Amino acid sequence: MDIAKKIVGYLKTKTAVVVLAVLLFGGLGYYYKNLLVAASVNGSFISRWSVISEMEKTAGKNALDSLITKKLIEKEVASKNITVSQADVEAQIKNIEEQLKSQGGTLEGALKERGMSMADLKEQITINKSLQQMLADKVAVTDTDVDAYIKQMGGDIPSSVSEAEFKSQIKAQLENQKFSTEAQAFIDSLRAQANIKYFVSY
Repeated sequence: MDIAKKIVGYLKTKTAVVVLAVLLFGGLGYYYKNLLVAASVNGSFISRWSVISEMEKTAGKNALDSLITKKLIEKEVASKNITVSQADVEAQIKNIEEQLKSQGGTLEGALKERGMSMADLKEQITINKSLQQMLADKVAVTDTDVDAYIKQMGGDIPSSVSEAEFKSQIKAQLENQKFSTEAQAFIDSLRAQANIKYFVSY
């Protein structure tokens, strides 16, 4: 009889544990449903995995290459002890905000449109400024370069801006062009020297 009672008691306890587990995981599943479910259409669920799989089909290669490039740059930055201050990042963000405001937009709107967070923007700015430090000697633009460019374009300076402001704009433009070219060459060089193994094919 004692054995029978123990068995009944064990089964009751086991049943209670199972019920509790079901309720617990069911509750967690509902509370964190956005981690598993992206949307529902007339009661039919679309899982986040389905969304991720679809995104991988359309942009998987670009996303993976971007992550590989970021990792290569971060390693190079660390090896050269290059740092970017928080003040520099915040100054750049403020500059971007002012430019967007002058065009009738907002930083929040621009980030949302590109599917970016503020953390993403700060990371992008940090990487960009790290590259600028590494390539500083290759992207420098002299006054002679500016004068040569203006002469090549006809030598006319718009009456709407001062000569100094116009030359400053041209210098920034030339620096951006040089940086874009040198940064791409630098990244291509890093990728060529790296041992990159792909475990998925897009």
